[in-house]
Amino acid sequence: MEITLEGRVAKCLSCTRESASTQTLPFFQFNGEGSERATGSCSACGYSIVTHMEINPTTGRPGHNYGVHDFVPRGDTQDTYYCGCRGWD
Repeated sequence: MEITLEGRVAKCLSCTRESASTQTLPFFQFNGEGSERATGSCSACGYSIVTHMEINPTTGRPGHNYGVHDFVPRGDTQDTYYCGCRGWD
């Protein structure tokens, strides 16, 4: 799958500064369609698909203890990076 960054905006994880998405941004993470975050995080609870598949010791069935719902992929979300606002060391 080819990643297209045209028109995408990345947000700094510390200060929320925004910049055009490019793979040269420090600690850049693509979060668009097909990314690990888009396909591996649940939009209902934020937990990973792995957590949804773990056996709950209380019920003996797959699923975590924070509500009962099916895994729904998060989908396309904003890209992230770190702008250096809190220093580099």
